[in-house]
Amino acid sequence: MKQLSVITISYNSQDTIRETMLSVLNQRYRPLQYILIDGHSTDKTNEIIRELLPAFASAGIETVYLSEPDRGISDAFNKGISYATGDVIGIINSGDSYEPDVLEEVMAQNWEETDFLCGDILWKDSANGIEYVRKSSLNWSRLKLEMTVMHPSCFVRKSVYDECGVFDISFNYTMDYDVICRFHRMGKKLVYAPITVADVAAGGVSDVNIDRIKEEIFRVNRDNGVSLISSRAHWSVVRSRHFLASLLKKCKLFFK
Repeated sequence: MKQLSVITISYNSQDTIRETMLSVLNQRYRPLQYILIDGHSTDKTNEIIRELLPAFASAGIETVYLSEPDRGISDAFNKGISYATGDVIGIINSGDSYEPDVLEEVMAQNWEETDFLCGDILWKDSANGIEYVRKSSLNWSRLKLEMTVMHPSCFVRKSVYDECGVFDISFNYTMDYDVICRFHRMGKKLVYAPITVADVAAGGVSDVNIDRIKEEIFRVNRDNGVSLISSRAHWSVVRSRHFLASLLKKCKLFFK
């Protein structure tokens, strides 16, 4: 059996960290390593983490726990990867949660011929009573222009990080998009599996900062061989889609 390492990063996540940790604790797959990287939270996040750690030991799950200041999300991800001893690495952030026993399903895939695997997520907008499945896509004609992969559904062979590099700390929002495209450009075998891997709540960093991520997306587009003119044109399409989605959501709520 291949060992799986799962990383959770957190910062002032007292309202969400418990649910995320329990979704990992309740997985049946073994051998499993769980790595918690906290950015030196000032609320009760670390108190909750310490409270739950003995349950992981009782369940036969190896844990690594670190709480200290970091240089942002990418730095926290990289710290987690540096502690990972598993053959395969997954990342589930505080606020997201794995579907029941989904790690068994993920690790049952053909990892001898897979470097990177992604699935789908269940997107939940609890405030507006909306949820639906968001599917990943590895179609390069789309991926080279925009992030079409649901990051909480992703799993990567540790050897791929060793060969292709980890997350670029100069990215504040699109570090996952950058690293996935890098894997593709370096010839790694990217595989999609029709599995709903995780529940993800609306309101994450990329949702809140949709306009701020534009320049970072243009950087990744450039590395993918896309011209700035094409990047700007596609960005206009993406922003229009977001506007229409927001408008439809408001209409749905109005006509309830």
